[in-house]
Amino acid sequence: MARAKKIYVKGDKEIINYLKNLENEVENILSDAVKDGAAVVYDDARANVPVDTGNLKNSIEMKEGKKTKKKAIWNVKVNLKKAFYGKHVEFGDKKRRARPFLRRAVDKNKERIANKIIESLKRAIKRVRWCLKIYTLI
Repeated sequence: MARAKKIYVKGDKEIINYLKNLENEVENILSDAVKDGAAVVYDDARANVPVDTGNLKNSIEMKEGKKTKKKAIWNVKVNLKKAFYGKHVEFGDKKRRARPFLRRAVDKNKERIANKIIESLKRAIKRVRWCLKIYTLI
């Protein structure tokens, strides 16, 4: 017959308070993770955009979209007010062929983007773990 084990939780009040606060932190944790992934796209797009004057490169922006507890959005796009011709470079038109830099930044970095998001979430989980100390006594 197996011996019964006693489990003691040290800092139970702190854990409960931390978990209550964590519920409010979920939005920020998720948003930060997605931001890290979007930064990969941003950096690659800026590195590979065709450059004439540098205006198009400087018009590439990364902005946070609407977030909820279950969803975070970060947009990497060309600010068309600064460089209206960005869509013509990306998609082409009657006079010029497409020279995509945003789509390529996403397509060639899918694995890197996913890894950045995962790494960020792992860091957040490690920050949560310190709070929970369980001791098993035989």
